[in-house]
Amino acid sequence: MRKTGLRLAGLATVGLCTLYFACAALADDKVKVQQLQGKIVKTSQDTVIMETSDRKQVTVYVNPQTKYMMNNKAVQLTDLRVGAQVTAGYVTEGDRFIANSITVGAEKEAPPDKSPPESPPEKATMLEGEIVGIEGKDQLIIKTSDGKEVTVFVDPKTRIALENKERKFTDLRKGTSIGVQYSERDKRFYATDIQDVTLLEGQVVKVVGKDQVVVKTSDGKEIIVFIDPKTRFQLTEQGGTITDLQPGANVNVYYGMRDDRAYARRVFAPRRR
Repeated sequence: MRKTGLRLAGLATVGLCTLYFACAALADDKVKVQQLQGKIVKTSQDTVIMETSDRKQVTVYVNPQTKYMMNNKAVQLTDLRVGAQVTAGYVTEGDRFIANSITVGAEKEAPPDKSPPESPPEKATMLEGEIVGIEGKDQLIIKTSDGKEVTVFVDPKTRIALENKERKFTDLRKGTSIGVQYSERDKRFYATDIQDVTLLEGQVVKVVGKDQVVVKTSDGKEIIVFIDPKTRFQLTEQGGTITDLQPGANVNVYYGMRDDRAYARRVFAPRRR
């Protein structure tokens, strides 16, 4: 009787273990990893806010287990940049999206076409300058660094960001320096993206590595400006590169702030007076 009781107890234990693992497996099957694609709007220590193709903003939560990939290499949360297209693999916990992985540039959706179907732009163009006029509800007059005034039209698809926050056309003011990405159609310039920028004028103090320039302003302040692949150079007839910046040379820089750093949009030689 004693052996029979022990045998039954053992069988009961095995049965319970089998039932536990079966239930665990079923629970795991219910936790499905889903994907979300979009553009980064904002990041913090534990969240990434993304804007999807239908312009909805979704908050994805991250944790120490979240993996980040860029160009097939592991990166950190701090390497994610506002505006980057990403794919987030996530699971749902309550009403939160918890990211298992965030991949920059891979498996992304095609960005929404910002031009009308009848005339898609061949190539986007950039300009920077100061708003000197606002006409009606859809026109900006921008004065560029070479003194030219350019009229740019704004439509409902134009993205406007001031101080890294989404804004409206009515938030734009005369005297504000902005950078504009635009396309030309029907002999008009239509803005697809507008961001606030700052014009820096000074002398090159030194170049640090391959992506930093220290510029000294007329009032003696030294400002570090970062260079990235999108920076445009207008220093030579061919355009130029960071290697053309020599200590003591006068230089102008239009830059925007990102993650508390000044990132150069355009580096150009001052106009001769």
